[in-house]
Amino acid sequence: MAYSIDRMALLARSAALEAEGVGKRRSYRLGAVLFDDRGHVWSVKTNKLKTHPVLAKYTQFPYLHAETACVLGHGLDNCNGMNIIVVRVLRDGTPAISNPCCVCRDVMSLAGIHTVYYYGKKGMTHEHLST
Repeated sequence: MAYSIDRMALLARSAALEAEGVGKRRSYRLGAVLFDDRGHVWSVKTNKLKTHPVLAKYTQFPYLHAETACVLGHGLDNCNGMNIIVVRVLRDGTPAISNPCCVCRDVMSLAGIHTVYYYGKKGMTHEHLST
């Protein structure tokens, strides 16, 4: 592994802090980074309060989440074997659980994302989505 999860988490956190707030009372922000096994960053995105036509095929709530924005921004066909990290930041700057939703998981799996990293109840964790 030629990349540092800490570096990628810092980049995702920085993106989240620059994003507009979402959620109830705009109380949190999300950032995501799409990167390869060599540590090259291909896409950095945040949650948006806008919809996307591709997502409308999968859900009745097609809002553009950070991880899906990374995949769609780089292209569904260009993400095979890549990794993604998702960071959620509360208003006070502390990290929070950032487990991707089922729609985002479906899009990442469809795109061939290998590993997704996110904050769980016990800190940073990861899951392999494809081989």
